[in-house]
Amino acid sequence: MGRLDFIDSLRGIAALAIVVYHLSFLGLPTLLEEHILLARSSLILFFIISSFTLYYSLDNKRDEEKRFQKFYMRRFFRIAPLFYFMIMIYLTKDVLILKTFPATAEIMANFAFIFNLYPPYFESIVTTGWTIGVEMLFYLILPLIYLGFNTIRRSLIFLACTMAFADIVHHLLSQFAPFSQEIMIGYMSVASFLPVFSTGIICYLIYKNYIHKISSAYGKLISILLFILTFFILFIVIFNPDFYFIPLSERYWQAIAFSTLCLSLSLYPNRLLVNGITTFYGKISYSVYLLHPLLIYFLKPAYNFIYAGIASPGLAFFSCLLLTLIFLTLSSLLTYRFIEKKGILYGKMLIARL
Repeated sequence: MGRLDFIDSLRGIAALAIVVYHLSFLGLPTLLEEHILLARSSLILFFIISSFTLYYSLDNKRDEEKRFQKFYMRRFFRIAPLFYFMIMIYLTKDVLILKTFPATAEIMANFAFIFNLYPPYFESIVTTGWTIGVEMLFYLILPLIYLGFNTIRRSLIFLACTMAFADIVHHLLSQFAPFSQEIMIGYMSVASFLPVFSTGIICYLIYKNYIHKISSAYGKLISILLFILTFFILFIVIFNPDFYFIPLSERYWQAIAFSTLCLSLSLYPNRLLVNGITTFYGKISYSVYLLHPLLIYFLKPAYNFIYAGIASPGLAFFSCLLLTLIFLTLSSLLTYRFIEKKGILYGKMLIARL
C-alpha cells in the first residue's frame, strides 16, 4: 500500500497544532489567542485521519488471509510499544518527582488499553494518552463496522446511530458529579468520538468512490471550493454560533470541516499544507504527540527564563515554541526509530509466521 502524502501532512499539522495548544499557558500572541481552541480541535482531525486510513488499509488488504487477525496485530505493535514506554516514564516521574503512584488497577487498565471504559481513569497515566484509549477501543470494533458499513448510505446510518449513542452516554456521564467537567460532558469518552470516526469513514468512502472520477480539468477547482468550505466552517461557523443553520455541535462541524479538507488535498495537494516539513512531522507524529507534554513539563524553567529576558510576549512565545520543537523533534526521531519502527518490525515478523 502506498503512502498518501496529504494524510501524512495532515497528521503533522495536527501534531504541531496540539503542541501550540499545550504551550498556550505561556500567553499567546493575539492572533493565536483568538483561535487556540481551533488548535485543540486538531484532535478531531487525528480521528478523521484514523478512520479514513484504517478503511483504506482494510480495503487494500481485502484479499489477505486472516486479515482481521493481522489487522489487530498491526495496530497493537504500532501503538503499544511507545505507549508502554511512556507509561514507564510517567510512573518513574510520579515516584521520583511527585512522590505519588497510581493504583494498581489504573496501571493495569492502561496496559490493557481499557482505561477509557472507566471514567475516573479516562485521562490515562500518560498525559494526552486518553486519545490512545479512544483509538484502541475503536480498533477493537472496527472490523465489525467495516463489514457492516461499507457504503455511503450505510455509513450515514451508522453516523446517525453513533450520534444518538453519544448523546445517551453524555447524559449518563453527566449524572456522576465527582468527575471532572470534561469527563462529565463525556469529552474523553470513546462514545463521544464515534460520530467523528463515522464522519471519517464517510470521507473515505467519498474518496474511494468519487474522487478518482473527477477529471484533472476540474480537480483543482473542486479542491479550491472544498478548501474554501473548510475554512468557512472552521472560522465562520464555529466561531460564530449564530451561523449554525443546522443544529450540530461544534465537534461535528469540525469533523465535517476536516473531512472536506482531506478531500480537497486528495484532489490537489496544496503545497502550503502538503510539503516536506509537514510530511516529515506526520511520519513522527505519534512520538511528537506522546512526548510533547512531558517535554513541556521539564522545559518550564527554560520558558520562565526566556520570558524574563524578552520583553515582547509574542517573540518570547515563538522562542519557547522553537526551543520546544528542537528538543521535541530530536527526541521524537529517537523514539520513532528505536521504539516505533522496532515495534512495527517485530509485529511484521509475528504476522509473517501466521
